[in-house]
Amino acid sequence: MRSAEFIQLVANAARAGKHSVVLNGSVLAHAFHQLLDLGVPIYSSRQPTRRRAIEKRIFGKLVRDKIPEIIVANGDAVTFGRVPRTEKRKLLISKAFEELAEIASAEDASRIGELADLYEVLDAILADFGITWASVINAAQEKKTQRGGFAGGIVLVGTNLPKPNESDLLPGGAGTRNEVRPDKALHSATKIETVDGEVSVPILNLLSNDDGIDVRVGDTGDLLRISIRLEGDRMMISRCLGNVKRRGKKSTDSPPDDLLF
Repeated sequence: MRSAEFIQLVANAARAGKHSVVLNGSVLAHAFHQLLDLGVPIYSSRQPTRRRAIEKRIFGKLVRDKIPEIIVANGDAVTFGRVPRTEKRKLLISKAFEELAEIASAEDASRIGELADLYEVLDAILADFGITWASVINAAQEKKTQRGGFAGGIVLVGTNLPKPNESDLLPGGAGTRNEVRPDKALHSATKIETVDGEVSVPILNLLSNDDGIDVRVGDTGDLLRISIRLEGDRMMISRCLGNVKRRGKKSTDSPPDDLLF
């Protein structure tokens, strides 16, 4: 249920009749968060019992400032709180990550609304820092004049010293320019690297890879299969119990074990 128009119709009907919505799906699903952001009391059918789900639902989610009042006006009881000022900034930044992920998966009709949500989060971040939009725009224009923007989709694949006679080796000499094919640029932007037991996973992979990520661990060449995906303001990590064989060999994975971080 990713249609913005349908979600809006459900929200309008729920608010008009002062109804709550029971969603047959994950509490981390797109529709769940969209309805919550629209001020609709919503519960998941995946709770231990529906009665318990209807009586109480715990979210732990940053919402717009007027959402508690909207839920109360709808006839439901709401419990909320304000995070300490020292942690609010981090919470807002994590909310920006959530909104960026929503923009990546949004349909054309709902993209402006998602961008508006991101704008609101960024506005709150700037206010928390005591920075104005005018100062940010001025700094952005200065950087763009000097180094360009990001509209070109340019990925820096690497740099290296020029070969002898390839260019003037004296200070100030001109370097060489080598533009690779788009597929090679994408490969560089999505390359997963493992160094000293630490795995570097590009954020782009989390937005576009639903099939899992193969990570090489230890010295034996065995693989541990890990699937990472973003859901709302959470990161879902699913791992297969046991080792996954080298690429190209048959795998006898156990069912995935879902972990919520």
